[in-house]
Amino acid sequence: MHSPIYRMKRVLESGFTLIELMVTVAIIAILSGIAIPAYFSYIQEAAISTTLFNLKTMQISVADFRLENGEYPDGTFSNAAIDTEIGWDPGRMGVDYNYTLVSLPAGYTIYASRVTDAGVWARCENDGRDCCFSDTPGVTAVTAACP
Repeated sequence: MHSPIYRMKRVLESGFTLIELMVTVAIIAILSGIAIPAYFSYIQEAAISTTLFNLKTMQISVADFRLENGEYPDGTFSNAAIDTEIGWDPGRMGVDYNYTLVSLPAGYTIYASRVTDAGVWARCENDGRDCCFSDTPGVTAVTAACP
């Protein structure tokens, strides 16, 4: 049988050393430094993809309106007015976006911008044939040129 001093020494020797803990913390910090920026990049890409998808679904409704009426709606419409005019409900797409349809009988331009992040927007011009997007902070879809 072991003496009490031996058992106490054994208890004190069990566990991790300070160096082992510091190496573990350093590895976690390095992995976090790589993973966190990549995560936010994916979030931004998802926001842009969602915005472009929403504009494509709006284009279908605008095309349906033209088929039924022979021309595009005339005027500028935002969010709820878009639903009233062409039957596309922006509320189905979530409340994270502001949508604008600028339409003339000869053609239209549509915009979408995130409410929570003014730098994320998308615009489709020339009856939806030319679409572009941006994730530049502080730049709005109305004033910016397509990148």
